[in-house]
Amino acid sequence: MRVVSVIGYSGSGKTTLVEAIIRELVSRGEHVAAIKHTHHDVNAVSKGDTARFTRAGASEVMLAGDGQAVVWQKDGNSRQVPYQAPEDLLPETNASWILIEGFKSRPMGAVVMMKASARDTKMPQAVREVEPDLAGDPARVAELVTFLGKIKRS
Repeated sequence: MRVVSVIGYSGSGKTTLVEAIIRELVSRGEHVAAIKHTHHDVNAVSKGDTARFTRAGASEVMLAGDGQAVVWQKDGNSRQVPYQAPEDLLPETNASWILIEGFKSRPMGAVVMMKASARDTKMPQAVREVEPDLAGDPARVAELVTFLGKIKRS
């Protein structure tokens, strides 16, 4: 399994980039899961960012709140899962790739940071810093996915 965390400030393009990476990986025949961290209460309704990840092709999508996550399967079924640490969510899927948006204080796997956030010294070190417009360029997304695929597996 490969784990990639996409981190950055609110509004920096994280969701759009995760969505583009999911599409690229699925086009390559990969089984992809996505985890979205939120500071809001979680519920069993997939909408907004989680629905975008499902539409992009993720087989499982998780919305992780404070100690509780909802896991949606592609068939629409969902279940609630308690967790103590973000890494507790990884066994909830057998995907070959897990993309994580958020958990910037505890990123896992390869870290991709939105470039505007790179000046923040509190942010963790990234393997790649990207511009927000990268998600709109399929060739650059494909290059990023190829780069991430060469990083040692988690």
